[in-house]
Amino acid sequence: MESAPGVTDREEEVASLGVARGVVALAVGGLAVALAVLPAMVGLGLASGAVAYAAAGLGGLAAAWGGVKLALAAWGLVSVWADSPGRQVVPASID
Repeated sequence: MESAPGVTDREEEVASLGVARGVVALAVGGLAVALAVLPAMVGLGLASGAVAYAAAGLGGLAAAWGGVKLALAAWGLVSVWADSPGRQVVPASID
């Protein structure tokens, strides 16, 4: 198949995910779900003793990290909105 103008011939390289990247994506997704479930485990009493302290700590860490990510995303959106051409102030003419 012939590529359109401006399209590279590296389709196979870009489209292939690879086993290693697939495993890493599943591990990151599993970790995200596990960190989200940890506070619920402590709250429901499913974790006890030292496990509860570790679970609560990791859950708090995940919540703090999520808050930082949310704040950065909001900051990025507001900065893009503030820099939009319609929001720029045009100085008044002296004439």
